Amino acid sequence: MPWFATTIVAFALWFVLRVVILDGPASFYMAALMAGYISYGTLHHLDHHLNINAPPGKLLKRSRANHRIHHKMRDTNYGVTTTFWDRVFGTHYQSKRIDAP
Repeated sequence: MPWFATTIVAFALWFVLRVVILDGPASFYMAALMAGYISYGTLHHLDHHLNINAPPGKLLKRSRANHRIHHKMRDTNYGVTTTFWDRVFGTHYQSKRIDAP
């Protein structure tokens, strides 16, 4: 989604929230929402452009592996930073591998 579309949607949501709840809580909610969105965008960018074979940390390794599966199999693993919603909606890739007992 282009940056200006995200900005328009965020401001529209903020204006609606200001009517429903007070300015302070609406601003706090939008700041938290945008911080999460910026974190998501940063991690997605790093998944595509950080040129290292093994990213540091278990979370980054798992995130990159899940996202690479999404690019190979378009109907799976839509989440970049988490697999929670993929598991909820049944789009999480399940390996056909059978573990030995």
